[in-house]
Amino acid sequence: MSEDRIDFSALDPTRDSERFESTVRAISAAAGPQLAARRARSNVIVQVYGWWRPVLAAAAVIGVVSLGALSRTELSVPANTETEIGVAEAMGVPQQIAQWVRSDEVPTPAELLVTLESEQ
Repeated sequence: MSEDRIDFSALDPTRDSERFESTVRAISAAAGPQLAARRARSNVIVQVYGWWRPVLAAAAVIGVVSLGALSRTELSVPANTETEIGVAEAMGVPQQIAQWVRSDEVPTPAELLVTLESEQ
């Protein structure tokens, strides 16, 4: 390894400033129509419409995968349960709390504490 620094000045595009500026102008002129077309399409409604199909396809895939996962999930029901299981119980909400919610009954802080402590 040599301690000499490498001279990269030959690669500097701004070394010949007149040539560099003419190159930039040529590129800008060539890209002008394409950039103008993109600016014209940059309306929010057009952008949302452009994403409509991919979003719909992703939602369909997520729905199918979710249904597959839900169909494989087993719900364990105690054998001595005679009441119907509601959504709250299926999600794991304690039965007493679900009953309070359904009946609009307001539990006392002591009842709430006892119910929450007994579930742990």
